Amino acid sequence: VVNDIMWGANGTHNTYIFTEEAINVIEAHDLETPLFLVMSYANPHTPIQVPDLFVERNNNIENKIRRKYAGLVYSMDSSVENITVALAARNMLDNTLIIFL
Repeated sequence: VVNDIMWGANGTHNTYIFTEEAINVIEAHDLETPLFLVMSYANPHTPIQVPDLFVERNNNIENKIRRKYAGLVYSMDSSVENITVALAARNMLDNTLIIFL
């Protein structure tokens, strides 16, 4: 039985949902034990769908697809930043290894 389905999140960009859950895990984590957290974002893969907030900052890119793709990359970068801020707030960042694949 799955009780934690976010039914009201329909239409929400998955990057927001994944990042929010990662931050919740970090905030609730027992600092006396190690934490292994894997973030497997779908960015930047198809479909190329991204909130306008991230596309608008790339208006200097003329090609519409490239502009949206740049928005996808920026939305992921922003999410990683939010996770690192959460780690820093818990004094976990200095003992964290971040790997991009």
